Amino acid sequence: FGDNIDVFPNDVSEWLDSDGDGFGDNRDACPNESGYSYIPQGCPDRDGDGFADIVDLFPNDPEDWADMDNDSVGDNRDLFPTDPTDWADRDNDSYGDNRDVFPSDANEWNDTDGDGVGDNADAFPEDSSEWYDTDGDGCGDNSDVWPNDPNECGDRDYDGIGDNVDAFPDNTAEWLDSDGDGLGDNADQYPTDAKAKYDSDGDGIADAYDLFPDTSTMDNWFDVMLRVVGFGILIGAVLLAIRKKNPPKITKYDDWQQLQSIEDSFN
Repeated sequence: FGDNIDVFPNDVSEWLDSDGDGFGDNRDACPNESGYSYIPQGCPDRDGDGFADIVDLFPNDPEDWADMDNDSVGDNRDLFPTDPTDWADRDNDSYGDNRDVFPSDANEWNDTDGDGVGDNADAFPEDSSEWYDTDGDGCGDNSDVWPNDPNECGDRDYDGIGDNVDAFPDNTAEWLDSDGDGLGDNADQYPTDAKAKYDSDGDGIADAYDLFPDTSTMDNWFDVMLRVVGFGILIGAVLLAIRKKNPPKITKYDDWQQLQSIEDSFN
């Protein structure tokens, strides 16, 4: 084409521009429709973003033109361009707002047990009834009777003494057994003597040492002997008193009569 009719005299690949948009007909994707797009070239581009309306998924938005995951959010704005379920991340924790249970908290994004406390802060992420463990004893604060005592968790008998130190965790009346005899100190009349527990007759001598545990006046065989001796003395005194009161009758002889009697006994 001569220079007089060649619209692009310095470009051997172009010579005509039918729509007068500055793009030669050979490379103009829309040679009969004026346009200024670059992809493809020479087509209408309403938002002026360089992408022709025919390929621009967002022809009225100069900031976006493609949508790889088809979530209707342009790839330029979509923080997750290959994930159709997410596109925004308000707290910048790398978890999309749609799946982020805590979209405004950068430290949390999931809540496995659905208790309202994020898994990162939840000491029991799979237990909906617990989330904190202040004393770090493995028992959640909600069920821990002593949430600030790392040595105790429960109190089965509700006696105010933790099960770990309660010698009788199922007995509300007992918690200590100082002498280790199996009987709680409250019921044990001798809490520091493992051999003694009760004093049935209340004589101050433990049943374990009392030969007569049901008799308060006797504790051992010595007491029995004293009673026997005492009883014997009493009987003797009574008999003596009776004898003095009623002395036996004795026949009296004078000396000569006694001698005669003796002499007769030898004859």
